[in-house]
Amino acid sequence: ETAYDAIVMITNKGNYIYIPVNELPDIRWNDMGMHISQKYRLKEGEQLIAAFKAVQGIGDADSSIAEDKVLLATRLGMIKQTRLDEFVTFRSYKTKSAVAMKLKKDDELISAIPVKDKTDYQVVLLTHRSYSLRYPLSEVSSYSLRAQGVIGINLKEEDYVAAALIIEDDTNTQIVGLTQRGNIKRFKPDIVGSASRGSRGILLLKELKSQPHRLINALAITDANAP
Repeated sequence: ETAYDAIVMITNKGNYIYIPVNELPDIRWNDMGMHISQKYRLKEGEQLIAAFKAVQGIGDADSSIAEDKVLLATRLGMIKQTRLDEFVTFRSYKTKSAVAMKLKKDDELISAIPVKDKTDYQVVLLTHRSYSLRYPLSEVSSYSLRAQGVIGINLKEEDYVAAALIIEDDTNTQIVGLTQRGNIKRFKPDIVGSASRGSRGILLLKELKSQPHRLINALAITDANAP
């Protein structure tokens, strides 16, 4: 990042914060730094879930990411793509956030992942009760900021999305899932059943009668960052 760039930060309440790099406080590398709530009006329980470079800073737009998008996915299974260049500055950007995705009552954003233009990806959704679903990113329509998006997965009652991942095609990527019992499962994306967007998916973990495993999070790892 340079002083002419800007950063977009996404929160679990479906909002985004736009910060030009030159407006960040000048703090030594080993100091605590500024907490985001000191400057911006956040809702109760609001926290950051992602941050990435904006297309438009205070200088020329970055043409290398101008056509990129952001995949946004929620706990209650809603999903959409929004163009990265829509995350821009606004009148009260210095003290307030703006809406990135309209959320239903009791829903929250769990993933905000930048995706490159003209690149093939698979979306992988994993739920708390270990239902799993995979489909091409092309099945997720693009919507503007504030839009609610579409149904990404058909959830059972009291289930929710524990992780929403993006897998680039033709890469050696694996998924690591963590359960509430402290167990870790590592598997290839093709283990996840492929079906159309909005399907229920298939169970990833065997349903035990006593203390069944429940997914609490999952990560996608590639050759570059695999242990």
